[in-house]
Amino acid sequence: MPFVFRKRYFFQNPDDRTLFIDRKLIRSEVTDLVPGSGIDLKKFAAVQFNRNRPFTFLLISRLITDKGVMEFVDAVKKLKSSGLNAHFQILGAKDPAHQRGIPIATINQWVESKTVEYLGTTKDVRAFISKADCIVLPSYREGTPRTLLEAASSAKPIITTDVPGCHHVVDHNHNGLLCRLKDSDDLASKMSQMANFDDDVLKTLGLNGRRKMEEEFDEKIVISKYLNALQSVKVTA
Repeated sequence: MPFVFRKRYFFQNPDDRTLFIDRKLIRSEVTDLVPGSGIDLKKFAAVQFNRNRPFTFLLISRLITDKGVMEFVDAVKKLKSSGLNAHFQILGAKDPAHQRGIPIATINQWVESKTVEYLGTTKDVRAFISKADCIVLPSYREGTPRTLLEAASSAKPIITTDVPGCHHVVDHNHNGLLCRLKDSDDLASKMSQMANFDDDVLKTLGLNGRRKMEEEFDEKIVISKYLNALQSVKVTA
């Protein structure tokens, strides 16, 4: 017997879902939420706590403006001017051909002036995450940023923007800090605060993030959601 499948639309965060429903682009009863693509908790295992001297911040992102890379670099300049002793790294692909890509000359200038350390690209971010003290992503908007899921699952504190997608992965003062959108001053303030936390606070933030991933973002939750949806929307013709 043939089957007819009703359509069902999945959103990676409730803000996007609400936006589509409020604008009457979709009916609420055919929508559902999933925690992004989820995270493999075994692959991204909790890293044993170890504080670097100096403290190390790592931004993992394609080098386009929407990811808040310019705000990150501006914040780094402010922190260095204030005398903060920390190490600032960027890991991710250059993309100058993108409409909002950052020019190669600009990136080279950051490196030559020793403002940041550019780590290039990698197929496996785990080694880089494990060596950092805090992962930073001042993005303008996300679905559910995989970088932050990987960082939290690895038990690393996070600083990210208080925007859709990001603020569903990070609870302020629980597993990281939230900063204001496109505000390098506020980002610098949050980075300074993070660098000055004592070891117990940093460890607690990391463990809270790991627990949040286990409870809310395990990839098994996503798979189960999809399988249940397939069973519920299938009807005989």
